[in-house]
Amino acid sequence: MPPLLLYSVNCYFKFYVQEKYRGNLHYVWVSESFDNGPPTSNPKGIYTSLKLAVVEEDEHDYKINEQKGLITARAIKWETDGEITSADKDEIVFSAMNGAFKQWRPSSTLSLTLGWLSELRRFRGPHELDLRQSIGLLT
Repeated sequence: MPPLLLYSVNCYFKFYVQEKYRGNLHYVWVSESFDNGPPTSNPKGIYTSLKLAVVEEDEHDYKINEQKGLITARAIKWETDGEITSADKDEIVFSAMNGAFKQWRPSSTLSLTLGWLSELRRFRGPHELDLRQSIGLLT
């Protein structure tokens, strides 16, 4: 039987950008287990790594630098596609590159699968999931 709960961990800033500029539209990778597999690909490992990087203000942390680049690239694409304004794009890019370390803190999501469980049965491993269908945001 497939699990009823799926777990995900991302940087808080990504969540904030999606809330403020994308109409609360979130796409995340989820896992059937909180602590299973290599630390770089399981929610517990990602959470622990991000938390330590934020506490130590590690400017060379891979995940934080990866997210800065991805969020910046997405903001540029959203502007090009007419989904956000130039001012919004500038604000996102500036915040991504110059914001306080605490904005990169881990944000955990616990998703209850219920209505779309049959769709998830087709997949193995991480799933891309629209969080408008999920319940129980934990930060």
